[in-house]
Amino acid sequence: MRVLSSNSRNVYGTYLVALELAVLAVASVRTEQSFNFSNNDLDSYTSTVMSKIADMRVSQYVNAMINITYVDKIKRNIFTSTRPYGRFSNGGVKSFFGLAALLYSQSDNETVAESGCTLPLNITKPTVPTIAIIKRGVCRFDKKVENAESMGAIGVIIYDDEIDDNLKTIQVEKERIPTIFTYRTTGEEILSRIQEGHKVYISVWEHQACLVMESAKELRCKNYYDAINGETIDRGIPRNAVPSSPENISGYVAIVALCIAVLMAILITLFLQYYYHRHRSMQNKEMLERNMGKKTKKALTQVTLFLATGNEGDCTVCIELMKSGDEARQLPCGHTFHRACVDDWLLKRRKCPLCNLNIVEHFGLLDANNEQSEDEYETSGITAL
Repeated sequence: MRVLSSNSRNVYGTYLVALELAVLAVASVRTEQSFNFSNNDLDSYTSTVMSKIADMRVSQYVNAMINITYVDKIKRNIFTSTRPYGRFSNGGVKSFFGLAALLYSQSDNETVAESGCTLPLNITKPTVPTIAIIKRGVCRFDKKVENAESMGAIGVIIYDDEIDDNLKTIQVEKERIPTIFTYRTTGEEILSRIQEGHKVYISVWEHQACLVMESAKELRCKNYYDAINGETIDRGIPRNAVPSSPENISGYVAIVALCIAVLMAILITLFLQYYYHRHRSMQNKEMLERNMGKKTKKALTQVTLFLATGNEGDCTVCIELMKSGDEARQLPCGHTFHRACVDDWLLKRRKCPLCNLNIVEHFGLLDANNEQSEDEYETSGITAL
């Protein structure tokens, strides 16, 4: 099992913060800044067309962009998708953002339960902005929206109960919370993510204002903000209050890039600090070795050197018998060894192989600073070997 160091835990925590900032940057492409939209909002756009085709019947609707974002808790990956797969109801147009929640009625009948048509509902009033996800069927759209509004939802997404490639404009009373109608596949995608235990964040905003020339069977669509932008600014609403188009997400990309840059800077800093301290440690080790080597050589000049008589026994360094005439040293502690064996041993370790007598310290060659440095050197886990 790998235990993270303090620096590693800081980096991992920063990664999680970067990961959370990335979720907010992607999921918050649209905030709750919104604008009321009624039939008058398209007057400037339709007046020219209507003057030329006064004999035609013209209907209008507004398509919606839907952003679905969630974080996989296990893989720590951000999943997001944006698609023009919704249509605002005739009750009005307003962008909204919040946490998705399935709206069910408490009923033993599965069809009735999925419809969200009857009270009581499966959830209480939420503490965060919530978007109700409801399946079409059983009752009128007005009733579904009324139930969602009563439980505190800020918006409603109703998905089709059948597979149909053509979206319709659903009819709801005006002055209610914003409502969009979407495809069955989109609704079931949101449903499956919630049932998997993910927190799903949804952002909905205006995409296209469309005119349908029924007699000519012609469809004309224009970017929603291009259609009403002039009128919006003329009414005195600040330009920066109008949300940017979905394509202009460079600001959010910059936030994500900044988070990644900060994370990389932290990792590089920790990497450089590690190698700096490692380099300093190696330098200190070499300096201490050179210094202690000089003092050991000086101490060896004071250690008794003699020729063995053959009665000294074995040299415990090489595990061989000291023969008569061999050069030998007798350390201050009384232990005797071959000269060549013990000299090499002491230059590396400075202590008697049997009793750990420090010959540098014994002869008074180790001052207070050197003693402290050697103790720290030995307890740090770095050996001379």
